[in-house]
Parts: sequence; C-alpha cells; structure tokens
Amino acid sequence: MHGLHSSAPLLCAHDRYRSSQRPLTPKLYLSQSQSRTLQASSTEALHQNAASRKLSGGTAGRREKNTRDLQKLSSSLGAAQLRWGVQDQSAIRRGPVFLKAEAESARVVEADAATAEGTRLATDGDKGQRAESTDSLVGSADHKKTSRKPGTKKKEKGGSYCGHLSGVVLTHVVADFDSLAAAVGLCKLRDQELGIPGATCVVLPKGGTPTVNSYLALHKNFFPIRRRQNVDPDNLEWLGVVDAQRKDRFGTCSEWLDKVENVQVYDHHVDQTSDIKGQLIIEDVGSAATVIVERLMQAGVPLQEHEATLLALGIHTDTGSLVYECTTERDARALAFCISCGASQKAIMQFVQPVLSKMQRTILQSALQQAEVCKFNGYVLAKAHVMVDEYMSGMAYIAKDMLDLTSSHVLIMAVSYIHKS
Repeated sequence: MHGLHSSAPLLCAHDRYRSSQRPLTPKLYLSQSQSRTLQASSTEALHQNAASRKLSGGTAGRREKNTRDLQKLSSSLGAAQLRWGVQDQSAIRRGPVFLKAEAESARVVEADAATAEGTRLATDGDKGQRAESTDSLVGSADHKKTSRKPGTKKKEKGGSYCGHLSGVVLTHVVADFDSLAAAVGLCKLRDQELGIPGATCVVLPKGGTPTVNSYLALHKNFFPIRRRQNVDPDNLEWLGVVDAQRKDRFGTCSEWLDKVENVQVYDHHVDQTSDIKGQLIIEDVGSAATVIVERLMQAGVPLQEHEATLLALGIHTDTGSLVYECTTERDARALAFCISCGASQKAIMQFVQPVLSKMQRTILQSALQQAEVCKFNGYVLAKAHVMVDEYMSGMAYIAKDMLDLTSSHVLIMAVSYIHKS
C-alpha cells in the first residue's frame, strides 16, 4: 500500500461537506496528527461558511445545519482518536496518501469558500428580488386604494351595497308580502334611474309577519334591507313609503317623513286620506306591488328571479291569487310579467298558502265551534271569541281561514290571552 505498514490501524472518516452542485465525500486515511490538521482546517472552513451565511442574511435553518455538521464532525474525529490512541508515527510517512489528504483538505476549504461566496451573491439577489416584489405589491395595493370610485363603500353584510346611501323605502309596521315587495321594487327602480347601485335601501320599521320573516330568513341577503338603527335620516335626500298613506303606519320611522324634503308615497288604497306631505301616487289596483311593477315595465328594468318571485308573492297575497274583488286586469298583467322574468312557482306555492301549526289548528277549531253567524242587509257576518294561554303569532292566517270556512263577508274575531300565575 505504497509504504504503509499492513498492520497499522487506519482512521476512516467521511467528509459530509457539500459544494454548490454535488456532495463532496472524499475518503481519507489519516493518523492522529493528520486528523487534527484536517479537523482544524475543516472547523475553520465551517466557521467561515457560517459567518459568511450569517453576514449574507442566511436563514436560521441554514445556520443551525452548519452548527450540527460541525458538532457531528468534531465528535466523530474525537471519538476516533480516543478509540485508536497514539498512532505509530513511523508507520505513516509523507507519501501518496498524506498528499491526497492535503489535497482533499485544500479542496474542501476552497469549495466551502466558493459556496459561501455563492450564497452571499444569491442572498443579495434574493433580497433585491424581494424588495422589488414588495415595492410591486405596495404599488398594487396603493393603486387599488386610489382606484376606488369617490363616494363608494364596501359591501355590507345582509345586502349588496356599493354606492353612497341617499334614499330609503319604508314598509308599514309588520310588513306583509305586498308592502315588502313594493319596497324592494321601488328601491330597484330608483337605483336604476340614478344609475348608482346601492343608493337606496329598504327599512322594515317593526319587522314583518311570521310568513315574511320565514321568507327573509332564507332570502334576506338577496335584497337591500337594512336595520332602522343603521340609517341616519339626516343624510337622506329621498324617502319613499309604500302600501300606506298615514304616518302612524310607520311607527318610530314616521319622524323621518318630517326630516326629508323629497317624499314619495305609493299605495293602492284609494279610499284612504293621507297626512304625509309629498308626492302621492295612488292607483286603483289590487296590490301595491302592481303599482311598482308597472313602472318597472315602463322603464324597461329587467328583474332577477328572486326579485320577480317576491313581487309575484306581493300580488298573490293581496289579490288572493287574483280572485279577490279588488283584483284588476292590471294585476294580472303585472303578475304575468313577473312570471316571464322567472318567478319561482314553487316558492310562491310555499309562502302563499302557509301551513298552520298544530296550536293554530286547535285555535281555528275552537273558533269555528264558538262562531255565531248572522245576516244583515244581505251580508253574512260572523263573530267568534277565542281564549289562549299565551301569545300566538299568525292569528291573521287563522282569521283568513275562518272567513273562508264560514263563507262570511265580515268576520269579527276577538282573542284573549290568559296569563296564568
């Protein structure tokens, strides 16, 4: 073996340094003093590499890896020296193996230096790219902020608003489908005329009937409905009211009628007198929704499916699906227009004929048993008095069914709530 004593113990160590492209794993055969030389050179190279990476902004993960490599190499060489003890110096002379070790050690140092320099350059390049990318992102964000139209606002939960709110449409207290539908339709009509989506919203002063509330629980996000508390009446330029003409029908929101100069009233009750100062649009039709649908048709405003469905519900409920005496040909045409726009017949069937609950059916049965029916001047009158243990919502539906079942023209129904102590 080129002058090496065959019985001399040899130290085999694997260098785990990595170059920039491929792993460098030379196999070295060293004595104790030679291994110390290699260890010193390798340790110095590792420290230089770690220092270069630290100065060049290397990540914490790379620094930790360098430290682990250094500790692993030191422990491996130290353990080998303790295991082999003092070597026979005469057994190993300067020969091909030692020269190979020196060459390999020098190559390792050069490779580490090249790796450190390459890392520094690459890190500087990454820093420049990151800086350019950051500048680009900041510029893009600034562009988005400055590109928003003046007076616009973000979309709010519960409605699709993108413009400055300047008008409100009020329903009467405890809104029914006709009042809600007319309000939503008028809101869409005004936004279309202004060309500003989200300029108008709908406010229900005291909520709606049980059936309307059930409908809104599923579809409220489709309509521009806001709570009364979220509207500042001092900032309103326009106010519309539907399906009513008197201030007392709008609860606490009646104060808004005195604060806003431009007020419009849309109603279909021609036999009532109005105490609201503003423009009155009163039409002799069976539904307030019909009044609004006709104006949407004249303006050529297209309806989406959910809007057409709600307007159709308003016409259905106030005209008894076109069978009440107040129904006109105009109501039928308005309903046909809603159907042509895609009104959902399934939803109409579900909410026009609500199913009574078990308790409501019990109350209806009790009212029918106690009902007294008489005739006066050719009209059939019915009256009934029912007592319930607690408040029951939906009494209007019970009265409607009772009116139909007794074939009466007039129904007087009294409900007493008994509070048990």
